[in-house]
Amino acid sequence: MTSSSSEAQARLDAVARELPEREAHFEVLTSLETRFRTRLHAIDAHTSDPGEQREHDSLKITLRQLENGVRSTEGIWFPDALAPVMDRPGIAETRRAIERLQREREECNALLQRWPTREVMHKFRYNGPRHKHVHDGRRLEVGDIIELTESQAHAWCDRFEPVSDGMPVTT
Repeated sequence: MTSSSSEAQARLDAVARELPEREAHFEVLTSLETRFRTRLHAIDAHTSDPGEQREHDSLKITLRQLENGVRSTEGIWFPDALAPVMDRPGIAETRRAIERLQREREECNALLQRWPTREVMHKFRYNGPRHKHVHDGRRLEVGDIIELTESQAHAWCDRFEPVSDGMPVTT
């Protein structure tokens, strides 16, 4: 998770570039998977024809490769069809990456919604040691509520907890 609104904006820009690439790769993978799975289901798994048995086995291997990633160092049964996904993440890894990027985008958006600029302040409750923190010339008691900027909230996160003001809390 990013710690400031400037970092969140930079990361959000990076996610906006990376996510469509991952989604496009995922579409290619899943369309290949559908194509090979359709062919696999058209073949009887218990056939006595050696050619059909070989094709059945090669399709199962190819589906496993699509799930885990197709490596050029492995035996590949359908090199022309698999060329666009060769030596790139498979379905499982790409799915996890997309989910991670979507979560990160949501977290960054929440942080930017709460802290759109450096000057924005929100209410925080002091929960640190008694009389150990002075803010604007006043010694704080446990439970005192004051307003902090984003940088103050991050710097003093061990002494303050956010007070709900209707905004999503992302400290």
